[in-house]
Amino acid sequence: MRTDWEPDELIGAWTLVESDWKLIANKTGVTRLGFAVMLKFYEIEGRFPAYPEEVPRAAVDYMASLVRVDPALFAKYSWRGRTIEYHRAQIRKAYGTRPPTETDEDRWARWLAGEMCPAETNRDRLAAAVRRRCRSEKVEPPASGQVERVVASGCRRFDEAFAATVAGRLGPPVRGRLEDLLSRPDVLAELKSDPGPLGLDTLLIEIGKLTTVRALGLTEAVFTDTSDRIVAAWRARAARMYPSDFADCPDPAVRHTLLAALCWTRQAELVDSLVELLIGLIRRINARAERRVEKELIGALTNVPGKRTIFTKMVDAALERPDDTVREALYPVVPGGVMTLEALAKELKATERALAERVRYQLRGSYSRYTAGECRAAPVLREVHRERGMRVCFFMEESEAGQQRLDRYKQRRDEYIRKLAHLAPPLSEERKARLAVLLAPAVEEAQEDALTSGRQDVAQVDVRNGITCAYGADLRDRLRVRKDPYGRWR
Repeated sequence: MRTDWEPDELIGAWTLVESDWKLIANKTGVTRLGFAVMLKFYEIEGRFPAYPEEVPRAAVDYMASLVRVDPALFAKYSWRGRTIEYHRAQIRKAYGTRPPTETDEDRWARWLAGEMCPAETNRDRLAAAVRRRCRSEKVEPPASGQVERVVASGCRRFDEAFAATVAGRLGPPVRGRLEDLLSRPDVLAELKSDPGPLGLDTLLIEIGKLTTVRALGLTEAVFTDTSDRIVAAWRARAARMYPSDFADCPDPAVRHTLLAALCWTRQAELVDSLVELLIGLIRRINARAERRVEKELIGALTNVPGKRTIFTKMVDAALERPDDTVREALYPVVPGGVMTLEALAKELKATERALAERVRYQLRGSYSRYTAGECRAAPVLREVHRERGMRVCFFMEESEAGQQRLDRYKQRRDEYIRKLAHLAPPLSEERKARLAVLLAPAVEEAQEDALTSGRQDVAQVDVRNGITCAYGADLRDRLRVRKDPYGRWR
């Protein structure tokens, strides 16, 4: 119970009502004050105080003023013996409650395992739920140590049932692969580790981790209908364990569940880290290309003085001698001749558009200079694209104009995919056919959504397992991919 009470709070919570006065009418002195304090404490907390110091001093003084007893006498109230037991029995009878039994504690543990533990992992909140359950059943909550034992029992029962369910969903082949992973401590330790510094070597290492995890054959059905909190708790528990700790697990189902939660969560984390590494590498290549182009242009650029005068002379010469050749008419009027004209040409070409084109050229050259060993990342990156998803728009108008819009969209979509193709080797015919099969359900879903909603303009759907803009907005801008005023990609 809190110790600080304002006067108005004391009046609202600790004031004796008519029924309370009837209970203390036959008591005097120390027993009168002690019984009154016990009565109101029980009403507020749903339990009896364990020791005198647990009762706020302000509450004792206020209760003493109500029953007209010296507050110093509360220290003489006996907390052991027949008197306090008789007082507790009177209070329980007045409120219709009873003390807890072992049967109650076992029932609460089963309730926690069946209803609370599947959605909650914090033991303090579970203990608070047990106390609320006690008050709803008009049973005194157990002592703090007993409540902790009830919570521990409920969590243990849930863990055993959850592990048995997950182990059954895994099946013998996956459980065998998990045991094989446990027999390779170096691979398991590498799987737990975070990505290294940004670079192609780190990207390849992360791809190796993802390949290892996918080889286990874990599916979404393993943790279906399971709270993310529960999976995260098992994953955190497995991340802190050493291979010897896994081997010491007495129940194989618990060991397999820990490994499955770790690997399933790491699979999603590895996909995200691969995308971040890819975007980081692309930005690094882009920055290097920009620095290289800027250095090249600045080194080659010469500021030609008196450009306005030179242009004026060239225009006058062209008007005065329109029939002569450029060499005969213009070269003589330019100070410095050909060298000045070449410097002028470089200065005029060094515009923002020319800089962007040059950067784009250098960017493509940086990708093309990857060695054959570095291109091993391309197949897995395409798999990552399918994991991340893609936003696709379909136009569902049945008119001739709507069909034309659909054709134009398909052309833009194909052009966009071709722009992304330079980042990885071209798709094989088998991959193209597989991609077409994967996109077919999305088309049907878009058609159904458009017909159901009554919209005949645009239906948008998220296509899982499709090609995605996983390269980031920066690269998309470099590839001249834009949105039109209607929000469609061009």
